[in-house]
Amino acid sequence: MGYSILFEILRIANKKGRPRKHGAKFQLNDPSTWSEPVGTLELEDPVWGTIEIKRWNGLHFRNTADIPMEIILIQRKGVKLSIDAAKPVWLACLVEQMPPLEEIWSIYRRRFAIEHWNKFTKQRLHWTVPKFSTPEQGERWSDKHARINLAIMVSP
Repeated sequence: MGYSILFEILRIANKKGRPRKHGAKFQLNDPSTWSEPVGTLELEDPVWGTIEIKRWNGLHFRNTADIPMEIILIQRKGVKLSIDAAKPVWLACLVEQMPPLEEIWSIYRRRFAIEHWNKFTKQRLHWTVPKFSTPEQGERWSDKHARINLAIMVSP
């Protein structure tokens, strides 16, 4: 078992015994376990080709049954795709208001810039050096160094 197995929210309670926490199994690498998606979009991107986006809601991991999330599948379609290009991308979303699937594709395309920025800032913040005892210490460290980085970037 691992992080590739999720569970649907239990919709019908048991009548006897301890109430169940989990509904049907949703295994990312087994399409036969997937329920019907709540949203599907297929679009043609000039750079990426045919893209299929699917969304499911009300799923959770085994140890976090009280935290429902939305799951997004982004998959490139096409005959001449490399093995890496054909691999599906799964995203877990914990947002109050899910944007439309068209917006999700736009946001996904910008992820490389965001990922590189996050990597850069972690290195600049020296996140690998300190050993924090509490989350508050980590927050103070981040806040202080983020302000320093902004000051460096803004200064002429």
